[in-house]
Amino acid sequence: HDETRDTGCGLKAIHTGILRKLPFFDGTHRFVPALVIQEGYRVVHCDVVDRSRRHGKSNYGIFDRGLQGVLDLAGVWWLRRRRRRMPKTEEIRHG
Repeated sequence: HDETRDTGCGLKAIHTGILRKLPFFDGTHRFVPALVIQEGYRVVHCDVVDRSRRHGKSNYGIFDRGLQGVLDLAGVWWLRRRRRRMPKTEEIRHG
């Protein structure tokens, strides 16, 4: 558990070098905290002001986004199971 309160929040800041190490797929944004932790980095959470919608209505719903989220979750589960770490090596210098 990565303790992320809102995985769907679009506001995320991440170092480019770390981002390039993560797998990329549609919906990656939902799993960035978990994937960053898996790579051995620390995640920091900051509160942001969330304002209510003033006009119109949301285009997001449980049925149109929910299924894709479940499929993405299955994909991340598969990626995490398949991941292998390179063994640590030691450089031996001659001379």
